[in-house]
Amino acid sequence: MTNEKNVLDLEQYPEQARAGSIDDYIEPDVFEPDGSEADLNDNDDLSPSEKIDIAQREDRWVWRLRMLTGVVLLSVAIAVCVFVYVDGRQTEKDDFEQDFAQLGEKVVTTFDATIRQRFGIIQSFAEEITAQANGTWPMVLPARFSYRGATVSQLAQLFTLMLLPQVRREDVADWVAFSTQHYYQWKYEAISLEMGIPIEEARKIPTPPPFPTIIDGADFSTEPKSVLETRPDGPYYPTWVAFPATGPYVINVDMAALATQEDRIESTMATGRVNFQKIEDYWGEDADKNQPRYSLLKTNPFVEYHDDAFTIGTVPVFREIGPGQEPAAVLLIMVYWKTYFFNLLPPGANGVIVVLQNDCDQKYSYQVCRVATV
Repeated sequence: MTNEKNVLDLEQYPEQARAGSIDDYIEPDVFEPDGSEADLNDNDDLSPSEKIDIAQREDRWVWRLRMLTGVVLLSVAIAVCVFVYVDGRQTEKDDFEQDFAQLGEKVVTTFDATIRQRFGIIQSFAEEITAQANGTWPMVLPARFSYRGATVSQLAQLFTLMLLPQVRREDVADWVAFSTQHYYQWKYEAISLEMGIPIEEARKIPTPPPFPTIIDGADFSTEPKSVLETRPDGPYYPTWVAFPATGPYVINVDMAALATQEDRIESTMATGRVNFQKIEDYWGEDADKNQPRYSLLKTNPFVEYHDDAFTIGTVPVFREIGPGQEPAAVLLIMVYWKTYFFNLLPPGANGVIVVLQNDCDQKYSYQVCRVATV
């Protein structure tokens, strides 16, 4: 039996009939063997278990497809995240290294400029002392030292600014008379300035009298001895005008008798150059905080000391201004290195770690921030 609906009319389509078999123009697999139209969705002949099996297989394939899609999407998401992270981290690292290099260079150049500026202030003060002395012995009585010393100490951020004249053996008696005569005028003026009180009130404050001779600095805290007994040849470098002058400070103590100062002072006097030695501090339990020097550090009215690194240096004061002159005194200074890192960074800059190292193989680390240094 032929289904006329699906048979190609050869007379209507002669060209198509000659081009190929008539089977090419009959929809395949749409008829039952008896010629009736087939129902492709007819699965009534399947048993319930077969239907369940087919459905389960379809569900498994759907689940696998979903899992595959999920894995693909997850992999893509992870890949994107990793790429963004790596790229962002590299960019951040490059920016950090660039900023750190710029800040490091800024710290070094500013630190160098700060040292030159502050030491220039000290050197200028030394030349002022020489100019005022005008070659006249003892060349160590600058006018209004208390005010000038306070200004220089604040500008240069010094713990101590102390003038030590060179006194030869034959000049000891004249020096003692000179220092004793001018001691109280300078001392009361210094107390008035540092405590912010009128000089009349400063005169009421008990002040230790000067020693009647130059005292050996190595023993003066326990049993004062004259340098004429312990070091009869000289020369001597007694303490004189200083800033700060309050606290435990006394005059006419020979600093060259101290083992920690003798080489430094002699080197400056011999070479006419500024001399610094190793860095010192009062960190640790073994630090001797009973020393008079520690009291000087702690009682400074302008710089707060935190037991960390400082250096003692000596600056020459020449007899006359000009080349080839010999030093007549030294300025003994105490430099607090922490203050040299203040205000080095621009606003908004991140902090940097700076290592301060010298030729004595000493190292001190500082965290330099915009508002503080620790």
